[in-house]
Amino acid sequence: MNHDSFPPITVRAGHLAAAIAIDRQTWDGHVAVRHPEVSPYLDCVIGTIEQPEIIARDATHPERVYFLKHWPDVPHFRRNWLQVLVLLPLGCP
Repeated sequence: MNHDSFPPITVRAGHLAAAIAIDRQTWDGHVAVRHPEVSPYLDCVIGTIEQPEIIARDATHPERVYFLKHWPDVPHFRRNWLQVLVLLPLGCP
């Protein structure tokens, strides 16, 4: 994906009644800085949110939801799994 013309992206979260927004500020300010190994894989991040194999909610912080997906053809992910943390608004089911 061309990051020069990075539009805001809304992703339907698998199995949740929520849409997840990914914008350039979040991508450049958080992902590219704190997780540079994931930065070239925006399509995988979207695919993980849209069609996760595992969804886990943090027991201590219920606004944190982890989406996990196995990407066997992407060796850059730890054991070929991508984990995406999404922060939901408080009170979101």
